[in-house]
Amino acid sequence: MPASALATLLGAACPPVQGRPGLPPAVLTEQALCRGGDSRIRLGAEGRNAYACPPRPEPGLLAWGSSTASVVSEAGFAAARELHQRLLVDSQAGWVAAQRIRSDIGLLSGAARVPGTEVVLAASGTDVHLIATQLQPRQGRALHVLMAEPGETGRGVSAALAGCHFDDSTCQGRAVSARQPLDGLDGQFLEAVALRQDDGALRCAAEVDASFHDRAVSALCQGRQVLLVLTDLSKTGLLAPSPASVSRLQAEWPGRLQVLVDACQFRLSEASVADYLTRGWLVALTGSKFVGGPAFCGALLLPPSTAARARSLTLAGLGAYSCRTDWPATWLAAQVLPPEANAGLLLRWEAALCELRAFRALPPGWVAQAVRLWGEAISARVTASPWLQGLSAPALQRVEPGWDAWPTIFPFALQAWRADGVCRPLSPQETAGLHRALRRGEGPSGRAVQLGQPVACGRRDGLERSALRVCIGLRNLCEAAQTADGLQRGLHDIEQVFDEIEGLLRRL
Repeated sequence: MPASALATLLGAACPPVQGRPGLPPAVLTEQALCRGGDSRIRLGAEGRNAYACPPRPEPGLLAWGSSTASVVSEAGFAAARELHQRLLVDSQAGWVAAQRIRSDIGLLSGAARVPGTEVVLAASGTDVHLIATQLQPRQGRALHVLMAEPGETGRGVSAALAGCHFDDSTCQGRAVSARQPLDGLDGQFLEAVALRQDDGALRCAAEVDASFHDRAVSALCQGRQVLLVLTDLSKTGLLAPSPASVSRLQAEWPGRLQVLVDACQFRLSEASVADYLTRGWLVALTGSKFVGGPAFCGALLLPPSTAARARSLTLAGLGAYSCRTDWPATWLAAQVLPPEANAGLLLRWEAALCELRAFRALPPGWVAQAVRLWGEAISARVTASPWLQGLSAPALQRVEPGWDAWPTIFPFALQAWRADGVCRPLSPQETAGLHRALRRGEGPSGRAVQLGQPVACGRRDGLERSALRVCIGLRNLCEAAQTADGLQRGLHDIEQVFDEIEGLLRRL
């Protein structure tokens, strides 16, 4: 659609993005990358956001923490800077960029394999969950949301799924009260299912499936509409409940149970994404974890049936969380939303798509080989270390065998050895401190290491524990593919990561 026609359809032209005159273009882009999100995107005293990521590339970083967030790459930053220059001078550039970015997400994610799928942009994975709840058919029924235990998902996701504000500010810059319901929203229920036992061990998969089934049926029998959130993957690499069990449950209650796939890690092949959409399930993605884009860029994939139904819904309740350009251009309902494009979101997605294009160009067989080789090396190092205790995760079942059937998130708890030879688990506070020390480069080599942030993993000897995560990310794979010895270089980096961890543990 030509830019002029698009502007006419959507209303007044979007004003050019304002930049502070006199600053270098790179600095302007850095500033823009930190806008259009909630408080987590704000930079702290060290010039990093809540996930310890700066708005600029960080050469030399041992980046194996993509389960939390990624630092923008040189190539991604260059792509964002180029788009930013267009946004600064062209009033139509925001509309055009948003339309192209949604199209590119569809093509590169696998969504385009299911004709009629539409893409909605959102400032974060948490925003995606909030938006998804507002698109559910209620037909006068209260909405009951079933999700995995909050500790296995993103911060604020449980509040978003309950229809509440999840922060004290929104991506549209509005001040709100966290944990309070959205205006005019009531009668929304949330229930969580544990994926692990109290000691961090896995619950039986059949038991987890049964818990989701029984709670869904209970809510349905009470006359509620159910939104079931299938997590693929969780913070510790779990897929739950099983897709097969969810399909059976949905067939038992046609029209009464909707499914949202929380794939915000985006550790999925194109075939896996298309499979979920073919089942009629919504899919939540982000470009800021496995994909390697800057933190805070999300997308909601709407399967054809949902897209056709949701076109007629009013979106007025999302004015604090969305703008017109986030939605398909033909959705007249989006005209009630703010007209100005979220420039920061567009720049972050531009950087992420730069990474995703490079990844999709890699031979799938080579990617599977690399993921398997590195995964085996990580698991072996964790198993052999007296300082680490790995958390188990089951095999992943996929519609087509591919790289995403292999684990790419490897969680482990930490332990230290006392002078008398007795082993003790690290407290969550000690684990968080070690994570920060690694990020600051305080290990033996002085090289900064980025791991997945600590995640709760049960109790041992009556004490709370948390785990760190070494993760294989898209950029690790793309960098390895550039040289003949790339896989070996990756293995060397993995060994160095664990050397840094154990070096810090020896000092305790």
